[in-house]
Amino acid sequence: MVKIKPLRVTLYNQRLIGNLSKVICPPYDVITSKQIEEYYKLHPFNMIKLILSRPRIEMLGDKKVEINRYTNARNIFFDWLKKDILIRDKFKCFYLYEQSFLFKKQERRRIGFFGLLRLSDEKIFSHEHTKEKPKEDRLLLLKSTEANLCPIFVIFRDEEKILNYIYKLSSKRTPFIEIKDRDRIHHRLWRITKSSLIDKLKRVLEKKEVYIADGHHRYETACTYRDLRKEGIENFTGREDFNYILTYFTDSESEGLVILAVHRAIKRRAEISKILKIYFEIEEKKDKLELFRSMERLSKRSCVFGMYKDKRFFSLHLKKSVLSDRITDVELLNFIFKESNLETKDIIYSEDANRIIEAIDKNEAKLGFFLNPLRVSCILEIASEKKRLPSKSSYFYPKVPSGLLINKFK
Repeated sequence: MVKIKPLRVTLYNQRLIGNLSKVICPPYDVITSKQIEEYYKLHPFNMIKLILSRPRIEMLGDKKVEINRYTNARNIFFDWLKKDILIRDKFKCFYLYEQSFLFKKQERRRIGFFGLLRLSDEKIFSHEHTKEKPKEDRLLLLKSTEANLCPIFVIFRDEEKILNYIYKLSSKRTPFIEIKDRDRIHHRLWRITKSSLIDKLKRVLEKKEVYIADGHHRYETACTYRDLRKEGIENFTGREDFNYILTYFTDSESEGLVILAVHRAIKRRAEISKILKIYFEIEEKKDKLELFRSMERLSKRSCVFGMYKDKRFFSLHLKKSVLSDRITDVELLNFIFKESNLETKDIIYSEDANRIIEAIDKNEAKLGFFLNPLRVSCILEIASEKKRLPSKSSYFYPKVPSGLLINKFK
């Protein structure tokens, strides 16, 4: 059974900060090195300083002492709390959240809500594999700050249209947070304080299965942290605050639920050219536009992806009966990389095809590969069967930014 509950969030003090668009930032795992520098310079209280804190040197007497990045994040976090840069909300509630944005020249809107999700192995499904290093990193940050600095992002089948119902009631009021960010995405939040609506949301979600869209590493880290914390508690109840994680919920059928492909560029060719010829029919295309149109057209019939090398575009169409019909494009490409002895360190990931092309043209990488985006139905099916895709298989757009709401443990 899925258990959710309202919370009193920690959030930026708008009276002191003013323009909140200057203090939010993308989730830690999608920010490029260049963007990190930009967000550090954007505002002295930008959330980047907590989610991707840096070590610093302090003087202890006449000695220099290095403060590691996790301790520094804790020090910054509690300093901002002390100075009322971050404050606790007055209300214990759910938070309705609307994102409006342009996608392929069309206006879209995604509606969801923030709340606490109880950590569980039942009815909560993942669709991507995780890696140990990012989990170790997030665990150290969680231990140090004792807070969910970023929400996870989950989807559920909203047959009852509860989100639309609550939106119609709540959106008549002025949102208490309204931001247009640097990517021209419009964010609006309302508090859901009415007990009847809170109870209704709880009842609806109890009957649901939820699927993690973003935040697989954070979710597993939260489970590890819970297990560590409960070891030291004699009368563990399961109601302690560390049994829950800050979560954004939205409808799996929402028109605003956009999934982008995560393309790849490889830094060395290894034996990949020979392996590609074994598995694929390779056809040169005139340009990027023709390639992506071809990929979209063929995607419904079989595995297909694009390749870029030497300023030329190619479609790679899987030969018949070579591999299982149930394999996805991203699984196939991952298989090809493994067969070519490529490691994670050899791969550049980006949802932006132009970034992949740029990496090849600047000789930062040797070959670029383009994928079709996964369909929501495919993700739900794979997750329901308790199977997992490779990391970086999907890119849900737009991201839920870090810095809107924080869940600080008591």
